[in-house]
Amino acid sequence: MTRLRVVGPEDEDAVRELHARGFSRNAIAREIGRSPATVSKIAKGLGLEFDRAATKEATAAVVADAASRRTALVSEMIDKAAELVSQISGPYTAVFSDKEGNAVETPLARITPGAARDLCSAVSSLSASILRLSSVPASDGAAEARSMLGDLARALDVAAANLPDAS
Repeated sequence: MTRLRVVGPEDEDAVRELHARGFSRNAIAREIGRSPATVSKIAKGLGLEFDRAATKEATAAVVADAASRRTALVSEMIDKAAELVSQISGPYTAVFSDKEGNAVETPLARITPGAARDLCSAVSSLSASILRLSSVPASDGAAEARSMLGDLARALDVAAANLPDAS
């Protein structure tokens, strides 16, 4: 069973000193081996407050970094979806097995209906993911993302119109 440690004068002194040196609540907690909640209680008892401006700035930086990574990911996904769409209407290399079970590549003038279906399914899945990621509120890049999604939708319409009949 865990024994509770009573907060003593040495804890208060450590919190007071580290706070004066500009340590954050969490940094003080790590330094003295106490929980952040305990450090908050000690600080409150000593009349100390932590500067939250640095926390707000750090949070804003994390949010901005996440938005940037999300935008880069959406851009890569749009490029991949466009690449897949272009494969639908171009020449296609099918892979079949011969009698011995060896893979044999066979160039075809156009994609097989099954492969076209698989590519369209992949593009659809990517598009849904792109829409989900693009709907996350962001301060920058939202208009560009919507524009790229519109371009992707138009490309999908063109590709679908050029698909061979499955019948």
